[in-house]
Amino acid sequence: MTRVFAQPDPARLRTFAEDMRDGNFVVPISRRMPLHDVAAAHESLEKGGGGKIVLLT
Repeated sequence: MTRVFAQPDPARLRTFAEDMRDGNFVVPISRRMPLHDVAAAHESLEKGGGGKIVLLT
């Protein structure tokens, strides 16, 4: 068994937030779907490929 420990690092979090703001870090979003289609979104993720799915309210 491998244990993973995380330590709070405000400086790293700030750098990450700035990278997000400046467009240096992009989350690949393959689809945007309404929340009521959550079952279809889950099935799509199980098939693999593409990026993340964003559920919209």
